[in-house]
Amino acid sequence: MPIVKETGKRPKNLIPKEPIEFVTFPVWEKQPYEMPEWYERFSLWYLSLPSGYRTLNRAYQNCSIAAGQEIPKTQIKRNIDTPDNWEIACKNYRWEERARAYWLKKVQEQEGHIDHVLTEIRERTLKIAIKSLDKIEAMTNYPISRKQITSINEDGTPLQVTIEPNGNWSHRDALTMSKALTDVLEKVMGLDTLEYALNIVQKHGLAVIDPDGKIIGQGAIGSGADDLAVIIRDSAEIDDVLIPTKMMKHDEDEE
Repeated sequence: MPIVKETGKRPKNLIPKEPIEFVTFPVWEKQPYEMPEWYERFSLWYLSLPSGYRTLNRAYQNCSIAAGQEIPKTQIKRNIDTPDNWEIACKNYRWEERARAYWLKKVQEQEGHIDHVLTEIRERTLKIAIKSLDKIEAMTNYPISRKQITSINEDGTPLQVTIEPNGNWSHRDALTMSKALTDVLEKVMGLDTLEYALNIVQKHGLAVIDPDGKIIGQGAIGSGADDLAVIIRDSAEIDDVLIPTKMMKHDEDEE
């Protein structure tokens, strides 16, 4: 493989002249033609920097400071030019592509963990909600005021039983609990989201249009009123379209 030699460096620091082809996966692992010292610089000082903060100059400065090199100060910040060999190594060892792949994997792993935690929370919340519903039902079945009922003893004699209302709560408490529980269930089940609302509307054949005149869930449409009317009419599966389409000729005549 053609190489570019670093000035004043040992032969083991030779850098490929052209961008390498990935052979080892994941791509942020050491590649076959990658010199150990350059892979160390990549993995320690460049790969560790997250997106938005990752620059070659920052990686070089951090590496230089760790090696004990004095970085000249400016009025704004410490600054030092990045050597050409670092620029060539970054390009031909494809550092940026490999770093993007690495951090994308990290984000996916984090999202997977969050989904797992949210699923567990959702399941536990549903169990608690079901138990709470049973409590609410028991509360609503309890009498509001003192109540007397007539029962029969084992010997056949009548027995008057007095049921006292629960003084610790009222039916208003049961309604408040029910409302709060409904809100919780809607959030847990995803029923309070905009996406869910749009799906309900679209399932009934109605077009949902954003402020820019585009039908949500479909491609962009023309800016003309006629084009908009045609798309609304064609996208609706029922006659009662929420948004007026186009005034027919006989309607104009009647006016």
